[in-house]
Amino acid sequence: MKINLIWVALAFFAAQVLAEYLDIDRLEKYPHIGACYYYTHKNSGKCNLTLVCLESSRQHDFFTPSVKSICLNQAYQFNNCCKEGYEKDWIGSISFTNCKQPELPKNVFKVYQNIHTFNMSYLGLETVPDDLFSDAAKLIRLDLSSNRIDTLAEKAFEKCQKLELLNLSGNILSEIKLGVFSSLTNLQTLDLSENRLNTLDINVLSMQLDQMKLLSIRNNQLQELNGFNSTRIVNMKIVGIDSNRFNCSYLKTLIQSINRTHLDVVSNRNECSPGNGLPTNSGNELTTLNPLNKKVDETIHENFKSQNEDSRNSTQTILLIINTTLLLIMTITLISALVWMLIRKRSQKIDIFPQVTYRRNVQPPKSIEQNEYEEIRNNITEPPAYLEPLA
Repeated sequence: MKINLIWVALAFFAAQVLAEYLDIDRLEKYPHIGACYYYTHKNSGKCNLTLVCLESSRQHDFFTPSVKSICLNQAYQFNNCCKEGYEKDWIGSISFTNCKQPELPKNVFKVYQNIHTFNMSYLGLETVPDDLFSDAAKLIRLDLSSNRIDTLAEKAFEKCQKLELLNLSGNILSEIKLGVFSSLTNLQTLDLSENRLNTLDINVLSMQLDQMKLLSIRNNQLQELNGFNSTRIVNMKIVGIDSNRFNCSYLKTLIQSINRTHLDVVSNRNECSPGNGLPTNSGNELTTLNPLNKKVDETIHENFKSQNEDSRNSTQTILLIINTTLLLIMTITLISALVWMLIRKRSQKIDIFPQVTYRRNVQPPKSIEQNEYEEIRNNITEPPAYLEPLA
């Protein structure tokens, strides 16, 4: 019984370790792009491509112009005309899976000229190369979230003049240089949340902010917003004010310089209650835009859900198959071990009882001295006549 409990405990521990190991975020990732998945139909700029990183590069034609590349699922998903591969100008969206700091050539946007959505989240990036987006003239949505980016080159997005959505959340940016986003005249949504920003100047953005609708600064370390006023931010809403380090006196000045319809301030701090530095009507200003927090996340990430679902679903399916297979093997091994233990115990019982019976019914063999003694004693029937008993 004690051995069986030990086996059960070991199996439970192994299952826990296996579950931790199969976590998608802890899987080993690689820089070499060696495979791909191709989705949707064959229309120019309408198809989605997911590039898969492997331990070693197996396919080298992904960034070769005028050459069709064949993805893993093309031979089974599409008709005969698509089994030969996809044309580069069919692709409108690119994402990555199982990649860490992927080795991207400088001609990505020259080869894929119709790219409008580029998802580079969770790739372990530390910098954004100056010339990576130099040919991204048609790029509309760019996701660089959840990386380790600490600086942005001044001209990193200079050629992305059609960019409407830029997601830089979940990085370690502590400063943004002036003019980094100055050429993004069509930018509508900028997500800078979950960084380490201390200050933010209005001049990092374009001089023309008529198109700008949303700026998220949630969960930073901001103490100042330099140059932000109602004349510059016409249609922009700033969200995440309350999850920074603005003091009450600065919040008072900010609310006075910016119309409250442009701010999402949600604060229950006692030191910011009316009479402690804020105007008497600040209670409404601090709570009016509370529902906007939830809406922001939906707005920022809505455009990337469809691109991420295909790649995540395929990865999760593979992980589920691996997990189920390993658990099945472990279960069979455990059951086999238990059956073997029961059979062994049964065989031991069968071997023991005949020995006990044998020892009870049959006397042990006699020694040579005992046999000789009995033979002599049996041959002597009566004592000799000349021998008289002693008195």
